[in-house]
Amino acid sequence: MSLSRSERERLRAIEEQLRMEDPEFAEELERCAERIPEDRPPDADTSASLSVPLMLWAAMAAVVMALILALAMSTTGGTPADPADGAPPPTTSSTSTDQPTPGVAAGQGSAT
Repeated sequence: MSLSRSERERLRAIEEQLRMEDPEFAEELERCAERIPEDRPPDADTSASLSVPLMLWAAMAAVVMALILALAMSTTGGTPADPADGAPPPTTSSTSTDQPTPGVAAGQGSAT
């Protein structure tokens, strides 16, 4: 965490006041502060060394998923059912339900 110039100056003033008021506590606080590791940004080498295997793993997972999807689509095919598979063939009707029956007005039922 980086501090602004005014924040650092304010902390120095607080530290000086603490040293004057309670020198024993100031020494104890200083010893504790020495045990705290410095806050450093992570090394670029460490993050780069982790990102390469992750990217390779993600690329391999994408390829495997694409192959699974291609295999699934090729087995279902998306084509009409083959009568040899036991499914009935699609039927076509010579009469259409969209055409009105000749001689019958719309909404009047049958001509008989």
